[in-house]
Parts: sequence; structure tokens; C-alpha cells
Amino acid sequence: MDDVALQRAEKQKNHIILGGKVHLYRRGKRGRYHCSATIEGKQYRSATEKDDLRQAEEVAEEWYLKLRGMVRSGDLEKVTARKKEMTFKAAAEKFLEEFPVLTEGQRNPIYIAGHERRARKYLIPFFGKKGLSEITGGLVNKYRMHRIARAKERWGNLPLPVAAKQNLFCAMAIDGQILPVGLVRAGIGAWVESTKTQTWKLHDNNHWEIERWLALLAFTDNPLSVVAAVQEIGALYRYPQQMEGVVEAFGNAPGKQGEEALVQLVRECPWIASEHTFVGAFLRLNSGSALFSMLDLLKEGTFGKARGGIDRRDIVLKVASQLQGSPTVLAEAKARYLSDPSDTLLELALAEVGGPDMVVSIVRAYAQRRQTFDGVLAHATREAATQRQPSSNWSGAYELHPQPLIELRKELYGLLGGPSGELGRKGLLAIDRLRDEYGVSDCEPRHPDIQAGGSWPRVSG
Repeated sequence: MDDVALQRAEKQKNHIILGGKVHLYRRGKRGRYHCSATIEGKQYRSATEKDDLRQAEEVAEEWYLKLRGMVRSGDLEKVTARKKEMTFKAAAEKFLEEFPVLTEGQRNPIYIAGHERRARKYLIPFFGKKGLSEITGGLVNKYRMHRIARAKERWGNLPLPVAAKQNLFCAMAIDGQILPVGLVRAGIGAWVESTKTQTWKLHDNNHWEIERWLALLAFTDNPLSVVAAVQEIGALYRYPQQMEGVVEAFGNAPGKQGEEALVQLVRECPWIASEHTFVGAFLRLNSGSALFSMLDLLKEGTFGKARGGIDRRDIVLKVASQLQGSPTVLAEAKARYLSDPSDTLLELALAEVGGPDMVVSIVRAYAQRRQTFDGVLAHATREAATQRQPSSNWSGAYELHPQPLIELRKELYGLLGGPSGELGRKGLLAIDRLRDEYGVSDCEPRHPDIQAGGSWPRVSG
């Protein structure tokens, strides 16, 4: 294109390039060029940021080729959906608009102004253009590192006070690092010292900062120090303050000492969290020793009796679920139960797990205690005698199919005529009723123990 043709073209508002696939235009006689294209029935527009026609054409061609590539790879739909999503900035503006109204008369104006100042100065500049789905834990950690880097640029490498390093310690704990207990204890000490002038920190519901410091002790080289720290902080308040976050943190503590610290917290500082939170922490540790420590605490009555506390049935189902998910822990639980059949809570959980060998163990414990056939054993027997299989005719439903109970029936038959004869009789009768309802397993003999030489047991009636 010669200079004369170029001058004529620049006077035109609209231009067509790439064989009519891309339109170049500008609004008004002067200004920067924009480009548009239609791909698969949808129109897309972009600004070239150029006022020179040749440069605008190059930008438009590159934009169009990139657009075509995104359509083929399927990335264009993701980008379009992300653009339609509410951004962090929009959500933050909505929050800043509604927060003063929702907290009117409940929060100090200085507190509300502090939220707005931090949001506008730090959060919105960093997260503002991100869609809400893009705000992840990884991005939050990047924000923390960004703030630390900015602080170094501003203040140099001068060491910050320990109290100012709490977010850094949290990021290190999330990264899996073990913190020196001395640093965390120094942070706790700095907070205690600050309460002498900032007494509002000792008011109700203002313990969020010290709660985070105490939670960090779970990830130090001495988690057991949390008990003394909690007692020290608790003595500063007029009334005991629940700090659920501390117990929840110890549910993720690495190492055996974290579990021991959790047990000590239950015994010496039960006011720090609800029983539900303590149970959740023990179960999240996902180890046999933690599970059995919790059962011991429940058995001895250290917790589990508070008004509005945990429900035994709920505990049984949670313990059974963990036993089913870990064969090693299940084997430990069976051995523990056989050595101490008086642990009724563990017995209920094992009954919920089911299985013929499990029911045999429970029957032996019942016989040892001279206990009669009850609802617990009936439920365990039913679970062992039937197996759930998905229904071929009804989605989401299951069918019950009979399972052989050779060893269990033999065990019950052996009780007949002895001190626990009634237990054996009712157990065999319960199995016969299940067989009447669901059928008999093909590989199960009719007589419970023909080699014993006894006659067919008369258990009906």
C-alpha cells in the first residue's frame, strides 16, 4: 500500500482485513482503532490501542489468530465465563456498602472505617480484577508474600516485631514447616503485654488474635506447651472464652505430641471448645491411637455428658465410618474389644461395621458377661446376614441378598445347653427369621454344627 492509498484509507472509518474476517474501525474521525470478528455465530470485539492503521492491522491479525486458537482448545468459553463472573472488587464494594448498615449500633465506627481502609488500600488493589472463583488459598498465600515483600521494600530488612509475624508463621505452618516454640511463645507474650494498655482485647469476642497464636502451637516442636499457655490466657479473662480454632488446629497437628496435647486439653481445659469440636479434632487425626484415646475419655466420663453435648449414636456412626475406612485401625479395634469387652461404645461401633467375624466376637463378649440377646446384637446379626447390592431396576436403590453365617451359627449352637443357652437360642431364631425373609445362602449347611453330634436345635416358638 503506497502513501497516497494509506492516507485515503486512514480517512475511512471502517476497514476489512483477512478476507473480510476482521473489521477495523474507529469511533469519530480520529482516535484509536478497534477490531471485531464473528466466530461460530458470536461477535467479539477488542481495542488495538493503536491510532496508526498499519500497526492496528498487525494487532488485529494477532488478536484474531489467538481468538481462533482459543475457540479450538475450548479456552474461550472459560475466559468468557470468567469475565461474566462477579469480581472481587464488585463483591468488596457491595460488602463495604452493606457492612455499616448490618452492624449499625453493634460496632464502633472506627472498627468499620478500619475495614474499609484495609480493603481499599490492600485487598482491592491486589484481588480486585479476579473473579470470586479465582480467590483460592494459594492466591491468599501469594498475597501474604506480596505484603511481606512490599514491607521489605519500604522498611528494608530491619527485623519486624514477633507480633507482626503471625501471618508469616501461619503460612509456614500451612507449608508443613515445624515452628520453634520459642517464637510462638514470644508472640503470645507480646500479646499479653499489649493487653495492659489495650484492655479491649480482654473483652468478650475479642480473642481472635490470641486464638491464632495458641493454634500455632500445634505446629511447633513442643505442642504440649499449649495447655500451660491456654491456662495462662484463660486466667486473664473474667469468664472462660471458647476458642474453637485452637482445638481444630490440633486436629491437624503432625506427630504423636499433638494427639497427647489434645487429650490434655480435654482433661484440663474442657471450656476452650465444645464437645463436638473435640470429637471432630480426634477423628481428623485419623489414627488408631487418637480414636482409642477419644473412646477412653468418653468411657471414663471426662467428656460426653455435657448438656447439649455430643450424641452417642452420632459418635458410634462416626467411629464406625473411620473403622471401615482403615483395615489396620479396625484390626486394632477388634483386638482391643476382645481384651476389654466392657467397652460398650466400641462394641456399638463394631456392631455397626458388621461382618460375621465381628458378630462372633460380640457373641463371645455377651456370653462372657451373661448378657442376653438384645437390639445391638440383632442389628449386627442383620448387617452380617445380608449384603446390599445395587438394584438393576431402580437407580439409587439396593437389594438385600443373604450371606453365609457358618461360624456364627456354629458359635450360637455351641451355647445351647449352657449358661448362655438363651443367647444362643435367640440368636439362631433371629437368623432363621432373616432367612425366611431374604432366603438362605447356597453355601450354608442346614445344621449349624453337624460334627458336634447334637440334634437339630428346636429354636422356634
